[in-house]
Amino acid sequence: MALQSSTWLGQLPQPTLEPFRLLYGNNIPEDVRNHIANWIQAQFINAPAFYDDQNAIDDMYEEAAKFLNKLIDKLRCTGALYANDIKHELDGTACILLQLFSRDPIALYQELINCLQQHPYYCINLDAIERTEVWREFQELKVMVHGNENDKGSLIMVHGYLAHAISEVQNVQATINTAKQPEERMLAQFQLVRYQAVANDRLQKFSEMQFAVASGFRTAIDKTGKLQDKVLKKYLAQWKINQRLAAIGAYAKLESDLDTIQLWCESLMEIILRTKEQIMQTMQLKSEGYVNLSADPVLTLAMKDVTNLLETLIYNSFVVEQQPPQILRMHNRFSASVRLLVGTTLCDQVNPPLVSVSIISEAQARAVHRMKGAATTSAVGVILNNVGQMQYNTQTKQFSAVLGKLCMKKITRMFGKQNHNCVLDEKLALLFQATIATVRKDLVLPIRTVSWPVVGIVHVSQDQKSCATIIWENVFAKISHTTFDVPKLVLWNWLADVLSMRFSGSRDHPLSADHIHFLCEKALGTEVPFPIPNGLTITWSQFCKDNLPDCSSSFWGWFYQVMKLTRDHFLEQWIQGRIFGFIRKSKAEQYLASCKPGTFLLRFSDTVLGGITIGFVHENSVGQLEILHIEPFTARDLSIRSLADRILDFDVLTHLYPCTPKHEAFQRRNAERARSTNYIATELRAILIFPPVDMTTDESCDTSQGQSVKSEYTFSNIDSMSFFDLDTTELLTVDDSFKDEHV
Repeated sequence: MALQSSTWLGQLPQPTLEPFRLLYGNNIPEDVRNHIANWIQAQFINAPAFYDDQNAIDDMYEEAAKFLNKLIDKLRCTGALYANDIKHELDGTACILLQLFSRDPIALYQELINCLQQHPYYCINLDAIERTEVWREFQELKVMVHGNENDKGSLIMVHGYLAHAISEVQNVQATINTAKQPEERMLAQFQLVRYQAVANDRLQKFSEMQFAVASGFRTAIDKTGKLQDKVLKKYLAQWKINQRLAAIGAYAKLESDLDTIQLWCESLMEIILRTKEQIMQTMQLKSEGYVNLSADPVLTLAMKDVTNLLETLIYNSFVVEQQPPQILRMHNRFSASVRLLVGTTLCDQVNPPLVSVSIISEAQARAVHRMKGAATTSAVGVILNNVGQMQYNTQTKQFSAVLGKLCMKKITRMFGKQNHNCVLDEKLALLFQATIATVRKDLVLPIRTVSWPVVGIVHVSQDQKSCATIIWENVFAKISHTTFDVPKLVLWNWLADVLSMRFSGSRDHPLSADHIHFLCEKALGTEVPFPIPNGLTITWSQFCKDNLPDCSSSFWGWFYQVMKLTRDHFLEQWIQGRIFGFIRKSKAEQYLASCKPGTFLLRFSDTVLGGITIGFVHENSVGQLEILHIEPFTARDLSIRSLADRILDFDVLTHLYPCTPKHEAFQRRNAERARSTNYIATELRAILIFPPVDMTTDESCDTSQGQSVKSEYTFSNIDSMSFFDLDTTELLTVDDSFKDEHV
């Protein structure tokens, strides 16, 4: 089962863990626990890490104290929403936090930072409490907009009364101007005074109401802006971060969270369009000679602001829902999709817009992030089948475009083809563009969005190095991801967490602390204390540029090959814990030194790239115990005969370290084939070719290395007819029925 977002809290050390234990009690629902964990994690997204920096102690204390106060308030406010049991537990957590850390908030602050550095890639998914809070804000805003609608209606009615009063004044004034008798003129003048008083009274009332309506618009626009910022800059931005982290194996609820964000964006669009319509109708009110609201500066500014909100929402709600593969191979088809989160509310579904795709450079991608505006035709390559039409799905209620036959035909390298390494370091992106028009055609807006970084390759052999570029980008790019900038020096623990996820494909089967320690020493080329210090760092060059000692590959190249070997040939046995894998040859020999003959363990070879070897205890012909290492098996070997079958073929291997019978640990994978009466069935089996007793047993002299075997067979004194394959040192065994028939 995938890890929940609150899991990392349970890994805090004492005494920091003590107050948070209450969150894991039976009285606390999982949603509440995840909500608190998400909130804490969100506070540290951009928090500085204070590593042995004495000059920053004062700043750190201030930040830590602020965080502690905010955490206490958050716990108490959350508890106030629930019944006594939950409230009691959350209040208890707050009290313990105050008792432990009120005098030393830095201790809590630093422990949380350290813990998040160990587990930085937990996605912050939407939880039930956040959803409820946001919907409550929407409900309050809708009530406000509805109130503005009523106030606008009252203003229109008062405007009608004012217009009538002004008309009466104008009629009386006309009577005075045309009266011929003094008595008639005097009567009209008395009426004029009375009508003018009524008109002035209604004008004052209209002015007061017009000010109240304008103030209501302003309040609604401000609240809408704040809520829109929360939806776009917090929740949608976090969804994009989750999307990036999911690519390296983190658990994320991408589909359900995006559907919720779409509902919020649609609600924002309805509120904005309704507010804009209210302002337009108000600005159309005119009273001859008295008011002209179309020129009112308050309403003019309100119209400008609400239009900006509308354009910002439309522009930011255009997202890449299905990202393209981050390694694009020339002439290979791939797919991607985009979604307009406000499309169902805004766009004309009869004439949906077209979406075009182009490939752009890193510099162009940075420019797109910085500015809005007209579409660009500049590109650094050619994408085939790069135009698709947005469509509305009535079942999912999504307005999206799926481009399923994209193909990179050509690419222009910025570094030049001669520099192979720079080519694989070069990051590109896909640019999606469209022009959105509202149903009324009163707004036409070019929109665009950029995919995550991609690397273009021409051959599958470039996968390994380009994968390193993409991993480093996904993991260490800035949170805002607006500049594609990544550091050259990062914390080892952060990288180790990603390597753990990548190796088995999920967080459910992480690498052990011993595995991580082995990888750390291998990557850095030096001995490292155990446990690994939190502040230990690794450079980009150490990760994937510099070759390892006694190896023609970088650390990433070595790791990539054993990861691929494991995933392709024995992932199940790895998950079951049958394979040591990441262990030094000398340490493996220490483990086997006290074991009985036939005991073996499996580890990844240090010298053969993408190879796995078996070390085992063997009793030679003179009764001496020795530890031998079988020549490493590569992907080519295991594609001929599986690892489990090979282990079961070797009679000298009896127990998997420390004492598990090999038949319990491994089962044959080759299912028994149906045999035809017209053919004789055959089966490949592996054998071991032992060196002479006086030969050394280090890995440079692995069994069968440099040995030649002549293939021959006879029909006498054998149980089966067999011969050796000189290249693979495989034993071919022919069915006994053939032998019985011919002997």
